[in-house]
Amino acid sequence: MDSFLVFFYILEQCYILCHEDDLGGFLGAISPEIWEDGKPIDIAVYNDWQNQNAPMETEIESVPKQIYEFLDRYETNFGYDFSKTKKILTSSITKDMLQEAKKKAAIQQIRFNVNPV
Repeated sequence: MDSFLVFFYILEQCYILCHEDDLGGFLGAISPEIWEDGKPIDIAVYNDWQNQNAPMETEIESVPKQIYEFLDRYETNFGYDFSKTKKILTSSITKDMLQEAKKKAAIQQIRFNVNPV
């Protein structure tokens, strides 16, 4: 679950920067904060992320590239437009933003007693 939570919180930071409509809808469907168990509403996206990226064995700095590739696949397969988000992922994500996402993911795991995958 750790890698998925980091994925979500980085995308959340991207949304703050670009307010891209497709990203907003996507975040609503995958938010781990909506339900009591801390799991996303759309479990298929969670499973797709896990199949493509888990376990997250790479350095946190490579996560934006993983997210970019994932979003690119979702654009192709499902017709989303994440162009603004992908631009942010390649140019504007800082180490501080990555660390903040990792920190929020850890808090979420503790809050819902979700074990890392």
